[in-house]
Amino acid sequence: MYAATFIFRKKQFDDTFHQLDAQIATMAKQIEGYIGEESWENPSNGHIANTYYWETMEALQLLIRHPLHQQAKAQQAAWLDGYEVVIYQVLQRYGDNQLDHPLHNWKGPKMDTTRDAQIAHYEHKLAYEMDSADVKVALDKGEKLVIVDARSSDAFAAEHIPGAISLPHRLMDESSTQELDKNTLYVTYCDGIGCNASTKGALKLAKLGFNVKELIGGIDWWKRDGYAVETGAACRIGCGCN
Repeated sequence: MYAATFIFRKKQFDDTFHQLDAQIATMAKQIEGYIGEESWENPSNGHIANTYYWETMEALQLLIRHPLHQQAKAQQAAWLDGYEVVIYQVLQRYGDNQLDHPLHNWKGPKMDTTRDAQIAHYEHKLAYEMDSADVKVALDKGEKLVIVDARSSDAFAAEHIPGAISLPHRLMDESSTQELDKNTLYVTYCDGIGCNASTKGALKLAKLGFNVKELIGGIDWWKRDGYAVETGAACRIGCGCN
């Protein structure tokens, strides 16, 4: 199980805030994997904390990527006087069951830190990585995602995944990404397992506030899986990761 705690100090809440907050609460409860939520306030410093509990990291990511959540995040400065988000894994809960708590009926696994760490490792990989088949299925379904070729522009010109945009990781900054939609999922790729341009690109995009995943295996495994590429004039480009 995972939890996300949103800690903030109130500035001023208007009708737009209350309407959006209610919509987000309704949307969150409709996500498969939602367990429950709770909130509390610290009167000594005025901090308010809202905690959402989730069965999986994937379920939590669906909330984070949702357009309503992104809309609220973009407007937070008008309503909040500072905020902090803490995301963590819940290994176990216990108590006398006398409190009305969202985890009262949660039947979690017995504590096994080794297995929990292994499960968390795989869940994190799936939360931030996609393989060629995942991307192809998403594209065929018309899901809202953009494929980003994080290699050099020469490598992109030589061959690239159809529909991909060229955005070399070395050129990623606020200026070069200002026209990109932050409500879209971006999937970065590079040459393959011997190249880390996709990792560098994914890191930069994440730091710039984008929702991003990495295509494991790069264009090499995309082709190995039998998917088409678009090619240009033949040229010697060396390593496209630079």
